[in-house]
Amino acid sequence: MLGFRRITVSPVHCAIEFFDGRIEAITGPSVISRFFASGRREFSLVDVSEPEVKLANVENHLRDPSGKLAAHIEAIDIAPDQLSLVYKQERLSGILAPSARALSWKNTARVNAMPVRVQRVDLSQPAIDEAYCAACWQR
Repeated sequence: MLGFRRITVSPVHCAIEFFDGRIEAITGPSVISRFFASGRREFSLVDVSEPEVKLANVENHLRDPSGKLAAHIEAIDIAPDQLSLVYKQERLSGILAPSARALSWKNTARVNAMPVRVQRVDLSQPAIDEAYCAACWQR
């Protein structure tokens, strides 16, 4: 079976091209035209203006030996004795629990990039400084 696909990728998206369930290519803003003779070819448009990775089966694709997706994603692994505070535009937007894993896009600086900062808090300390807590609540 012959096929043709044409997709326009906007500046805030990237296109992930799958062929028979495996990642074939990751493309930035452009127009993609593909002819294909056999197999299942699919495209997934992913919003990269937000730093969080929202992609189905992302863990399975990260284990792919080709490493095509891993080159575009940064993994943040939290130790069992740590807690992470996530700031977006210098405002506290989330807390990552101990032993958690967060995935973010490396190239979110394309358009409308939101500055993100992750601050790790060591929970092995006997107590958290009161001045530190007060500074966190004021943000």
